[in-house]
Amino acid sequence: MNDTTLHIGEYDNPLVIDFIRLNFSKNPIIKIVSYDEFLNKSEIDFLFWSLDKASAFARSYEGFTAVVPKNLGPPFLMVYYMPHGAESLTYYINQWLELKRYDGTSGNFKNHWISGNQPVTEKKRWCVLRDVLHILK
Repeated sequence: MNDTTLHIGEYDNPLVIDFIRLNFSKNPIIKIVSYDEFLNKSEIDFLFWSLDKASAFARSYEGFTAVVPKNLGPPFLMVYYMPHGAESLTYYINQWLELKRYDGTSGNFKNHWISGNQPVTEKKRWCVLRDVLHILK
């Protein structure tokens, strides 16, 4: 990046901190500890977050946009840790995630919350009372 006058917001994430310091070492860096603090720091020109967090933030606050810059290397992967030895919890979470993949819920959530698409309204199921006898609407 050639413009060394842009101020970069740095949220406490070791992966992002290393990335910023490696790629934007000549830019002023402003540390923030919370999302609310970012709203009060008008000197910050841009901030690096995971796409999930940035998208959720941008959907919650008008005037902000989450973008994925090109040519900055591989995308950031986020990992959520579980306690050591929690086999039953791991099995439960894996089964729940598999069910959500199977019924389409996880894809719908990603499509709505990450991609920003509005959910498609589902067509009502066929019903004898409504579709044949016309008793229900």
